[in-house]
Amino acid sequence: MKKVITLITVFSMLVCLAVPVQAVNTVLVDEDFSSYEGGNTLSGWTVEADASRLTAVEDDYGTAIKVTTSASSNIIKRVFEAQTSGQILLTADVKVNTSANPVVYLSNADGSQRTSVSVKNPNKVGEWTKVNFLLDITANTIERWFDEDYTSASTSDFKVTSCSVLFFANWAPVDNGGYIIIDNVKVTVLPQEFSVSSSGAHSSAYDVFNVGTEKSYTFNYKNTDNANKNISVEITAKNNAGSTIKTHTYAKEVKAGARYSEKFVFECANQTVGNVSVRLTVDGDVANYLNYKFICANTKARIAKATPASGVNTHMGQGRAAANTVLMSKPTGVATVRDGIEWWRCETTKGTIKVPNDLDPMINTAYENGTEILFLLSYGNTLYSSSEKDIPTTTEYKNAWLNYVEYIVTRYKDKVDYWQVWNEPNISTFNANNATVAQYTELLRITYNKIKSIDPTSKVIGGGLAGSGNTDTIPYLQSMLSNGAGNYMDILDVHPYKQTDTPEGYMAARLPNIKNTLTNAGVNIPIWVGELGWYSGTASDSVSDSTQAAYLVRSRVLYDGFSQNNGQDGKFFWYDFQNDGTDATNSEHNYGITNNDFSPKPAYYAYSTFNAIVGNRTMKDFEISSGIYKATYGNDAYVLWKPSGTGTKTVTLSGDIAKVYNLYGDLQECRAISREGTDYTVSVSSSPVFIKTEKGDVFDIWDVAVNGNRATVSGVAYPKADISVSIWAENASSETVMSSNVSDWLSGANQITADENGYFEITMPITAGDKRNYTLCLATKGLEKYQQILSIGTETAALLRVIKNGVEVKSLKNVKAGDTITIQSKYYGDLSSVLLIGKVSYDRGFDLSQVAGFNKGNKTSEVTFTIGNDEDVSAIEIFLWDGFSNMVPLHKKETVK
Repeated sequence: MKKVITLITVFSMLVCLAVPVQAVNTVLVDEDFSSYEGGNTLSGWTVEADASRLTAVEDDYGTAIKVTTSASSNIIKRVFEAQTSGQILLTADVKVNTSANPVVYLSNADGSQRTSVSVKNPNKVGEWTKVNFLLDITANTIERWFDEDYTSASTSDFKVTSCSVLFFANWAPVDNGGYIIIDNVKVTVLPQEFSVSSSGAHSSAYDVFNVGTEKSYTFNYKNTDNANKNISVEITAKNNAGSTIKTHTYAKEVKAGARYSEKFVFECANQTVGNVSVRLTVDGDVANYLNYKFICANTKARIAKATPASGVNTHMGQGRAAANTVLMSKPTGVATVRDGIEWWRCETTKGTIKVPNDLDPMINTAYENGTEILFLLSYGNTLYSSSEKDIPTTTEYKNAWLNYVEYIVTRYKDKVDYWQVWNEPNISTFNANNATVAQYTELLRITYNKIKSIDPTSKVIGGGLAGSGNTDTIPYLQSMLSNGAGNYMDILDVHPYKQTDTPEGYMAARLPNIKNTLTNAGVNIPIWVGELGWYSGTASDSVSDSTQAAYLVRSRVLYDGFSQNNGQDGKFFWYDFQNDGTDATNSEHNYGITNNDFSPKPAYYAYSTFNAIVGNRTMKDFEISSGIYKATYGNDAYVLWKPSGTGTKTVTLSGDIAKVYNLYGDLQECRAISREGTDYTVSVSSSPVFIKTEKGDVFDIWDVAVNGNRATVSGVAYPKADISVSIWAENASSETVMSSNVSDWLSGANQITADENGYFEITMPITAGDKRNYTLCLATKGLEKYQQILSIGTETAALLRVIKNGVEVKSLKNVKAGDTITIQSKYYGDLSSVLLIGKVSYDRGFDLSQVAGFNKGNKTSEVTFTIGNDEDVSAIEIFLWDGFSNMVPLHKKETVK
């Protein structure tokens, strides 16, 4: 964005509940109805239902109120001391045996502000249910749950700035013989602060975690009472199948005024959808229950810089939740959203323009989170024409349109960079009055001039042409250009949809036609794809969810290829982010990469994977050979597919490691390659695969513990790696190990599979003699790692790493004067005087740097030294010395000269 963006760390902490200090628990209502005998004589309460429908019954807890009203009405009401801040907990025991929908709500005195919750638990018809309903007036949030099985209740949430009334009501007639029973009603102001934060990208719909980073929830509790509190916080993570991933209960006595905080860390694999529940109990009473849904994906979650060309269409301007849309689309790598607000929603009284309440939050949420907006200025207004889809053509209509444009652009010019003039004027759906091309071009001209007069640096986008490239659209564009449209747009937007064709068969083939049309007219402006999508579901010509995901990535790569060929910086906007509805037979309901409830579809993972692997890299090369498409981004990322059938493609890669991912970001394999270049053959199909090359080691050996005739090896590889672990006699290397006789083994080849995060640990038998050096060998899918394990008598040590100027290195050959070297090693024996020594040879002689400190047990020690500036270094050696006769090299002598 051209303006300075101040990023608000929305992702780092969501304070769910926070209240001012309360001296003690303030009980506002405490009623067990023990003296109630029926009718309307209910002390402290107002009976608003027909008194004959209310009776006293004996239940499991004692006397209760039974309601058999046959009409929709309020049942009972209680007024209490007005509360203007704080956290209010309402609990009640309720039994519902009816098809009606009883509710409980808290409100202000006149009922104009209220928040309500359904008390009917569909899992417990005719059974007692403990309803818990927590309202935070200060933060204006509401939490609700059932105490025993935690099935979330439905809710209606209105702004409540003052709370003084409790209602029980029935929103539908009770069926014949049905009833509602209410007992043990309690309303309490809680003396506490309680907040929960996520390490993922947070929205109220889902927290999004990157598969390669920590997945955690941290709670913070403050006891604001003047007495100690015994609290427990039970946190459970489950996947969508209901299987528990991890659960833990934290219990502590928290002194008055003190805080207590803990972090709950759990592990899950890519494409995991689940929920984390947080249950707070204070002195034995449930005080809060929070539930968070999460997604784990190969994603850019919590990475501030998105992929510049990646966009998505959203419908926030149609009343969708801006926070959820922005905060869930950004982790996929989306940099820009295409959205807007209809003119008719801003001007409902002729001559008066006022933006709806949801527009400022939409603009601000995007801006504050670093997401750009392509603002769509549209559509018409029935105050000036017969249809809101009529393009302005009369003088009055155009002047009124310009007032709308001026108001919106002036209001948001510091937060919006891109303005689009109308949408798809070449089809009747958005051109109801059949305005001519010349009339649309005139609208483009006057709007362009108005925008540039307000903000000359803004970019104006024209066209938004539907079906770009077909026989109807090319003449429309040609006519636009002949009417001078090229002078009044900085960017041309096209929408190359064709549900019954593939991206290669339609979109990629048509975009050059658009470019040629511009070139022939002498116009050189970027071409953006402002909309493109395929709907899934069951409507006519729908595609499967997996095909939708594949088409998204293929379309994006094809567009990048087009942009690269034409030397332009473009943007690509998928249509759209969220399913517009839940009807599988309705095509418009099924274009999203998430479902209507924001749960991820396969396309969500596909877009995330593309942007996580390709990221901000520029396409370097794009080729089509034997029906196989291969795109190269930068020097280390590749996307390959074959639109139909399967095949293989040999790619020359350079680096240390090649990792292959499927369309959804699951790591499929990992192989060793050469920095000089390795030919790698990969299988391809209609579902794109990604290859990412890296420099470094696929294995990180964390610990090697030798204890008698047992050795324990732990470390990290890549997720679900199948690893072979063995230990060899002498100083084996990649040359000698593979050719060694089996008699050189100290252990056989032991197999282990790393977990979802690549961690592994294996204990295996060895038959080691004294005073020998050994080599640990790890291997998986063409990759090997060797690490020496050395013996001094019966004392064993292992070299962990060599670090030069803070960076781990495999060789010290490039050490020079002024470099700082750190050597780390682990020792597993009992001697107290073992020394780790660095020997630096100069032309004049040598220096020794050493450190004592190896003690019993497993302990890492290190020696650090700086190469002198006044001498030329000739060689470096690293030793382990037992203080007597053995000085065993931990690192081979490196000749520097």
